[in-house]
Amino acid sequence: AAASSAICGLGETAYKQLGKDGLEAVVLWGEDGYVVARRAGECVVVAVANRHVKLGLLLLWVKKLAERIANELP
Repeated sequence: AAASSAICGLGETAYKQLGKDGLEAVVLWGEDGYVVARRAGECVVVAVANRHVKLGLLLLWVKKLAERIANELP
């Protein structure tokens, strides 16, 4: 959990330092697949997928899940 939060925090910091706002997600892309981390309110949603997954669909799924979780939390 701490590593997931750190990934999002570092991604947000780097994105802001590049003069950008509104980071959607952090994507780690490796030989074996993907790790996608996205904030959901005060929580972080992390998806791990193999390299055969379509990245666009994975990003959409994580976005919808994060929005749903954020809306359910108090």
